[in-house]
Amino acid sequence: MLEEDRIIAIETKISFHEDLVQTLNNTIYDQQQRISALEDQLKNLVQRMANLSQDSSQPAEHSERPPHY
Repeated sequence: MLEEDRIIAIETKISFHEDLVQTLNNTIYDQQQRISALEDQLKNLVQRMANLSQDSSQPAEHSERPPHY
């Protein structure tokens, strides 16, 4: 009976470890998805900033008179 209890204890530990590994894998997968989404957002922001700086470096043409005239 002692040997059987020992085997059951080992099997129980293995089961908990397998569950822990699966939980950690799911967490890592979710974090990678979030990191990828954040990287995409950052790329979009960098592109928008580059476009804004290009637009502001070009001289603005004002053909209208200011409203106070």
